[in-house]
Amino acid sequence: MIADKSLDTEQRVIDLIAEVCVIDRSGITEQALLKEDLGIDSVDTVSLILALEDEFGGVITDKETERLKTVEDVIAYIDSRLGGAG
Repeated sequence: MIADKSLDTEQRVIDLIAEVCVIDRSGITEQALLKEDLGIDSVDTVSLILALEDEFGGVITDKETERLKTVEDVIAYIDSRLGGAG
């Protein structure tokens, strides 16, 4: 059931990015770079991290946030560190 967990996490992460950062969901792919492709700035990043922490539980440190470059990075991080679809 890991695939289902990842799919659910993927959908939830994409939904949060679209909602929090006011981005058309159809333009959000796993390969999209958060800053360069989606235009997520530092203010949006803070809002997104807070929303991810609230949605999935846990804390994402500034150091960890710096490593999250793509949507796929965020999904993988959520699955491995914050429990994903949990």
